[in-house]
Amino acid sequence: MHKRLFGATALLGTLLLTLGVRAGKAQAWASVDVGAGHACALDTGGRAFCWGNNHYGELGARTPETCGHAHHPGQRACYASASTAPVAVGGGMRFRALSAGGTRSCGLDDAGRAWCWGQEVGTATAGCASSLVCSSDPRPFAPELAFRSIRVGEDAVCGITADGAGTCWRPVRGTAGEWARTAVAPGERLAWIDHHGDWMNRAEYVACAVTGDGHVLCQGENDFAQLGAGDTMRHAGAVRVADTAAFAQVRPWALWTCALTRDGRAFCWGAAEARGSWPGGVPSRPGYVACGMSAWCSGPRPVVEGLRFATLTPVRDRFCGLAHDGRVHCWGQDGAAEAVAPGLRFVALEGGETRACALTREGEIWCWEASMGAPAVRPGRAPPPPR
Repeated sequence: MHKRLFGATALLGTLLLTLGVRAGKAQAWASVDVGAGHACALDTGGRAFCWGNNHYGELGARTPETCGHAHHPGQRACYASASTAPVAVGGGMRFRALSAGGTRSCGLDDAGRAWCWGQEVGTATAGCASSLVCSSDPRPFAPELAFRSIRVGEDAVCGITADGAGTCWRPVRGTAGEWARTAVAPGERLAWIDHHGDWMNRAEYVACAVTGDGHVLCQGENDFAQLGAGDTMRHAGAVRVADTAAFAQVRPWALWTCALTRDGRAFCWGAAEARGSWPGGVPSRPGYVACGMSAWCSGPRPVVEGLRFATLTPVRDRFCGLAHDGRVHCWGQDGAAEAVAPGLRFVALEGGETRACALTREGEIWCWEASMGAPAVRPGRAPPPPR
C-alpha cells in the first residue's frame, strides 16, 4: 500500500468557458489538460492555473464557499464554488508539465518531483464536499521518486520514473488518503503511459503503455477486448497489443482504446471499435453487447484512414485527433471523422468527460463542450492567464 494523495469520481460539470481577449505575448498559454469538471493550463513561465469545478480543491486554490445539492438528490453539502476564470494554483510554484484528472490535478517541477492537489490529497477537509479528504494546495506525491511524465485520470495517477519504469496509484476504497501501487509493464522501459478507470465501476480499469521501441502493452480488464490482444480472456499482467506497427501514444477510454503510430495513423480496438461487420447494421450501443456475440470486439484496426495525426485524445464517447495541419477531427462508433472548428489551427489537444481544449500557436486556448454522439462545433476561447 502507498499512502498518499487523491480520490474519487466527480459529477460532470456543465461549465461553459467564457470568451477572453486575445492573449498577448506575455500572457500566452503553453499547455493545457482537461479533467472531468475542470481544466488546468501552464503559462509560458510555468505558472499553473485551473478553472471549472472546485468541490474537492481541484483548482489548487480556495474559492468562495457555496452550499447546495452536491451529488445525490436530497443531499446538501458546502464546498468551494466553481470558477469560470483561471485561478492561480497556490504555492507560487513553477511546473514543466501539468495533468488534470477527475477530481485532482498534478504538476511536475524541474527536478521531476510530483505535486498534486484535489481529492484524497493530504489530510485537510475544509471546503471539501461531503467532508472528504482533499487539499486546495499542492502537496508532494511519491516524493521518493523523480518522474519523467505523469498522467492523472478519472481514478488513478500513473507516471514514468526517471529510469523508465511505469507505475499507477489508485485510491483504496473506505480509507482516507491511502493508495495502492501497481507496476505497469514491469521490466520494460516506457516512453508513454495512460490509463482509464472509473471510481464507481472498477471493472473498466485498463492501463496501457508504449515501450521505447514502439510496442503497446496493456493490462487490466478485458471483457470487451480493451487490451487489444484479439481476445476477451483474462490476462495476468501486461499483454502486448496484437499489431506490428510502431506506436507513439495509446489512450484507453471506457470500453475501447485507441493508439497512434509513429507515422500518425490511428488504430482502435475494443467494444466500441468502429467496423461495419455487424450483421444488419451497426448496433446503437455496442459497448453493452457481449463480445461473444459482437463482431466489434477485436485487436487493433485502422480508423479514419487517410488522415495522419500528431496526437489523439478521448472526448466523452468519441476520440479526437490533431492532424499534422493543425485541424481537429473526431470520430465515434460509426467510424466517420468530422472536423471540429475547421477555421482554427492548433498545436496541442486534450479532452475528457465533458469537453476538449486545444492550444494555438499564438498561445490561445479554445475549448468546446462534447455532447453525446457528436462533437460540438462552437468552441469558445478561454481567458488568457492573469498578469
